[in-house]
Parts: sequence; C-alpha cells; structure tokens
Amino acid sequence: MYPRSKKIKRLQFIKGIEFRPFIRLLSKARFRVGIRYLPDVVSIINISSLSGVYGLVDWIRYGKKIESIDICKPPIFIIGHCRSGTTYLHKLLSLDPRLTYPTMFQCTFPKAFLSLDKSFKKKFDALLPDTRRIDNVLLGADEPFEEEFALLKLTLLSPMIRFVFPNILENVQDYTTFKNASEQERQSWKKALHWFAKKITYTENKQIVFKSPLNTFRVPMILDVFPDARFIYIHRQPYEVYVSTRHLIRVMFDQNNLHKISYAGFDDAVTGMFKAMHDTIEHDKHIIPKENYCEVPYRDVVREPLITLGKIYRSLGLDWHQDAKECIRDHLKLSKSYKKNEYIISDKEKESFYDKCQAAFKVHDYAK
Repeated sequence: MYPRSKKIKRLQFIKGIEFRPFIRLLSKARFRVGIRYLPDVVSIINISSLSGVYGLVDWIRYGKKIESIDICKPPIFIIGHCRSGTTYLHKLLSLDPRLTYPTMFQCTFPKAFLSLDKSFKKKFDALLPDTRRIDNVLLGADEPFEEEFALLKLTLLSPMIRFVFPNILENVQDYTTFKNASEQERQSWKKALHWFAKKITYTENKQIVFKSPLNTFRVPMILDVFPDARFIYIHRQPYEVYVSTRHLIRVMFDQNNLHKISYAGFDDAVTGMFKAMHDTIEHDKHIIPKENYCEVPYRDVVREPLITLGKIYRSLGLDWHQDAKECIRDHLKLSKSYKKNEYIISDKEKESFYDKCQAAFKVHDYAK
C-alpha cells in the first residue's frame, strides 16, 4: 500500500476512511477536486478499499464481542482550545499504565484496526514522519491520538472536513456544537463515540483518556453517553493560543486540502472560535458534577508536571499511584531537550484579539 522507501509527505487524516463514506463526501463536495490533488484521491481510495475489507473482517470476528462490552470506568475527557496543551497533557496521562487511550493507528483505521496485522502497522509506523509539522511532537502508530479523526471517519459529522474541502462544505460547521444538527445526526455521533470507546475497551480494559478540543463544545452530548465522565479543562495564555492556532490551521489546510484554499477572514475565524469555545465551556461546566471536573493552566503542567498531575488525580478521585509517577518522571527526563515553537504577535493584533476575547483573560487572570 505504501512505498517502503518514502515517508508520508501529506499526512492526510482522511486516509483510513472506508470507500462508501469517502464517495459520499466527494458527492457532497460535487467532486470538485483540484487536478494537482488527484493522486491524493487515488491514494485515499486505495487505502479506503483496504479499510473496508478489514473493517468487514473486524465486524465478523469481533462485532458481537464489542457490542457486549461494558465500560466499567467512566472515560476521562481532556478538553480546551487547540494549542492549549491538550496534546501534552494527553501524552502525560497516557504514560499511566492503569489508563488507556486511542492511538494514532486506531484513529486512522477505526473500523479495521483489530484485524490489520502487526506487520502492516509496523510499515505504517515506519512511513510516518518522525514528528508533527505543527509542533515537532513525536508521531507514532501507538502514540495517543485525537478521537475526532476516528469519529469523522465513522460518521462524517465533524467540522474537520473543512480541512479537506475548505471552500465547499459550509454546513459542516454545524458539527462543532451540533446545536443546528438534526436529532438523527446527534444520535449517530453519540452512538459512534460509545462504540469506539467499547472497541478500545475490548483492546485494553482500562479507563480511557480521550482528547479532542472540539469536545469542549459537546459536554452535554458526552454526558448523555457517559453521565459520570471526568473532564479536565486545560487553558493557556490566550495570545499564545491565538498565534499557535493560526499556525496549526495553515498546516492542517496544507496537509489535507483537495482543492484551492481561500484565507479570506481567516484571522477573524480563529478569534471567533476561541471566543465561542471559551463562552461555551464557561456555560456548560456547571452541568458537570463538581467532583468530575477540574481546570488546570498549561503553565502549571509545564512548570510542575508531577505536582499538577497529582492535583488532577486527587480532584477527579483517581489513584495517583507510584507506577504512574515513575513512568511520567522517566518521560520528563527524556524529553528535556524539546523546544516549543515561538511566534510573533503585533500590538495591533493583541488589541484586536483582546477586545473580542477579554472575558477569557479575566476569568483565568491572564495579563493583557
């Protein structure tokens, strides 16, 4: 499927989707694909055929077993705006041997990952770039990953589709909050989340740690599926989030788009998303039982990771045991050389952003 001698240049998250959903997506986009991206479409279709075959094998072999799974321990959901430290916190929690998490391989092939053999996963892993273009974070088939990409492939109900067809599928924004989505669509998304959690539990029967910034908008829906779910809301200095998010989105478009991109209104869209996410969680966090919710600043996770994680564990009633401490401590020693990207923001940009998003500065006591 992949040439062994080359790394994947465009790490398109749509790869791994099955054939029929991808054709539905193309149909919604009226098959308007840029000529230069036709090889990408061929590659996606080739991989989708493989996903479909092994997805069927998964269903035959494991379907009934997965449906019968009971998720005994409530999942943990890391929420917060993208570039707020959600990935870093997810990585640290994934080191706890008593917890589990969706992997990149599972999110790439959500229907087929049980039947795809180890040799295939090894080839897949070898062809991944060593790090993410976004932030130089380690990539790997077994690294923790964002369940949004699995749910997109299972349902097509995700605004992330905009990165594939940025100028056509305007209505997919409804799948950020699902407030304008139909009841059938909301039920489909909740069913897919529950099923994916069962499949991960079948693989490893431990408490699951999920991570998706978009789930910051979906707390009520998540509580419908998992009434006792735990939530960790991580926040970061808003200016840092803004400039880092702009970089993230440009990289995501560059890696995933299948036709020409227009960046008109781009900065305003980033600002609007930040404000909407902050306002939403400030409203919705009150419906979460206090013992199931905690907030943490990114700066604390970076400066005092073990102390901060201990506070998170105690706040959510989790067992902050010695095995977890040692695994996380070892990882921190090995990752000391990691350097974050640095971005520049002008005084004019700061002023414009603050005027629209000052509530986030005040709630979390960030300096203007």
